[in-house]
Amino acid sequence: MRFIFVVLVLLTIIANIAMAVIFIKRKIKNTSESDIPINIHNEEINIEILASFQSLKFLPRIFSISHNNANPKLILTNSEIKFRVFIFGLQSKDYSSIEEVDYYSGLGTELIIFEFKDSIFNFSANLYKKIVYIAF
Repeated sequence: MRFIFVVLVLLTIIANIAMAVIFIKRKIKNTSESDIPINIHNEEINIEILASFQSLKFLPRIFSISHNNANPKLILTNSEIKFRVFIFGLQSKDYSSIEEVDYYSGLGTELIIFEFKDSIFNFSANLYKKIVYIAF
């Protein structure tokens, strides 16, 4: 029984180290400080993000209930925002359902937060680079 416990602990440590390495590689990949202007016409814009988070609107934003740093997505189209927090698939929301958008810039992080009118959850994305403007 003790052997199984030790193996599980070691596998957990290895998995956490692997996820940290993926996160650091993504962060190092884009060290440029240039801003990203975005124009959306008829195509989808896939914004590269380091991690995505989902939290409850009524809790402080530092408490997320789920996160994805293995395969996060943030896609902007003409009519909706698509995002992935869970591994299962993309969620989408119309722009009309967005209640509030917040942006935080901190030490080593650029975080954009979307709150939705029709949901108790919000979506946060840790960005590679600062987004200057989005023109529709």
